[in-house]
Amino acid sequence: MIKTIKNFFNEKNLIQPIKFAAVGVLNTAVDFLVFFILNTLFGINRFIAQFFSYGAGIANSYFFNSRFTFKSQKTSGEIAKFITLNLLMLAFSMLLLWVFGHFIIFFSDKINNLISKALATLIVLVVNFLGSKFLVFKDKNPGGC
Repeated sequence: MIKTIKNFFNEKNLIQPIKFAAVGVLNTAVDFLVFFILNTLFGINRFIAQFFSYGAGIANSYFFNSRFTFKSQKTSGEIAKFITLNLLMLAFSMLLLWVFGHFIIFFSDKINNLISKALATLIVLVVNFLGSKFLVFKDKNPGGC
C-alpha cells in the first residue's frame, strides 16, 4: 500500500500533468488562433472552423506530448489510439460547442462562439489528459521516471 502511494506521488506523476497542461496551452493557442481566423475573420461556420482548428491542435498535441510529456516509443498502435481518442474528443467538443452555443445568449454570436469554445476546451482538456495518460501513452514502467 505504501509503495503504491509512493509510486503515485513520484516525480513523474506530479510533473506529467504540468507538462500536459503546458503542451495543452500551446495546443489551445494553435486551436483558438485557427478558430478565430476561420470563424471571426473569414466568417466560416463555427463547426467547420472547430473541425480544422481542433485538427491543428491535434497535430501539435501528438508531436509535443509523445516527445515531451510521455516520452513514448511511437508505435502504430499508440498512434491509432491517439487518433481515435482525439476524434472522440473532437466529437465531444463539437457537442459541447453546440450545447453551450444554445445556452450562452448574452452577447453577440461571435462572442458567444468564443465563450462556448473556451468552456468546451476546458472540459475536453481534462478528459483528454485522462485518456492520454491511461489509454494512449500507457506507461510500460509505472514506477520510474
